Amino acid sequence: MAMQSVNPVNGKIIKRYKEDTAKTVVQKIERAEKAWLQWKATSFEQRAQRLIKAASLLRKEQQALAELMALEMGKPLKEGAGEIEKCALACEYYAKNGAAFLKDELIKTDARKSFVTFQPVGIVLAVMPWNFPYWQCFRFIAPALMAGNVGLLKHASNVPGCAVSIEQLLLKAGFPRGVFQTLLIGSKAVQKVIAHPLVKAVTLTGSTEAGMRVAEQAGSLIKKTVLELGGSDPYGLTLQSANALSKLNRTFRARFVIGQGMAEKHRVARAIVAMRPGFFETIEGADDLATEYASADLALAAFGVTAYELAAFGVPALYLALTPDHARSASAFETAGMGSCLGLADDVSDEELRQSIAALLADSARRREMHAAGLMTIDGQ
Repeated sequence: MAMQSVNPVNGKIIKRYKEDTAKTVVQKIERAEKAWLQWKATSFEQRAQRLIKAASLLRKEQQALAELMALEMGKPLKEGAGEIEKCALACEYYAKNGAAFLKDELIKTDARKSFVTFQPVGIVLAVMPWNFPYWQCFRFIAPALMAGNVGLLKHASNVPGCAVSIEQLLLKAGFPRGVFQTLLIGSKAVQKVIAHPLVKAVTLTGSTEAGMRVAEQAGSLIKKTVLELGGSDPYGLTLQSANALSKLNRTFRARFVIGQGMAEKHRVARAIVAMRPGFFETIEGADDLATEYASADLALAAFGVTAYELAAFGVPALYLALTPDHARSASAFETAGMGSCLGLADDVSDEELRQSIAALLADSARRREMHAAGLMTIDGQ
């Protein structure tokens, strides 16, 4: 079965990748184990040298990697370049400080000598999201490899090119074959990877629901986990024109992220574009917009995404419809399981806008507390 890299702007296939079979996955795990037996015996200096080389290659290939991000998941080139620089800085940071972080700590006790030591555990599986296709991986790669572990990456299925490029870059940096490998597999195959006895730990960035499943399985197998999870409640926001939308942009300077628009069958497009002052003026006449989480303070979305799907976002999520027909929007939001729906007129004042958004966020916090207490399901019922 082929895994496809699709340009979210035009829907065209960029490249097809052969999905790893169950046999191939096992072979990669066994290769990782063999590599670890040698890698854990290397010195901190040797590991640091390779991380420094990786940082150099990241900067050398910065433009090409940013372009790949833009093609696969729609990140603006400037932001993509910044993400690659951040990855390079992480490699340099752990190369410089890793040995000190992992130094044995002497503990004063009645015994002749007591100390805490930090030893590599072996193979670590990383399940990473698409929104920061390089940074999410390198913030795991740099400390994990510096500590003497080896890594397996199960990246989001829409960024296989980014996933493959990371493995290739680390090989060019001098990391031995098998120290870091990409698994081209779907989410349904992750369970078997976690269950493999040679895999010792799992890290995941994703939804609360995904984290619960991983934690449950890893816990039952007494395997370590590091989880970064997020969830949110969806809220409706309708605006009568691009003028009100512009006021929203001027009033809230936090980082907003939108998608390219609604895809077929009401699926949310994967492309993201960071909103900056003045950006809204370029989308006058748009009927609806869509979003997926990308490190925003508020995520703007449109029709067609269920409240359950929005729960994977790590930020409060607002549905957005640029339409004069607030009643129609409210009905659509209610059908989608929205927590609440707010309509903003074209002449809304900045203060009214602030108060309205603040009310939505306060209600979001209340609903999350109710959900945590078991008083409300994820779709608000």
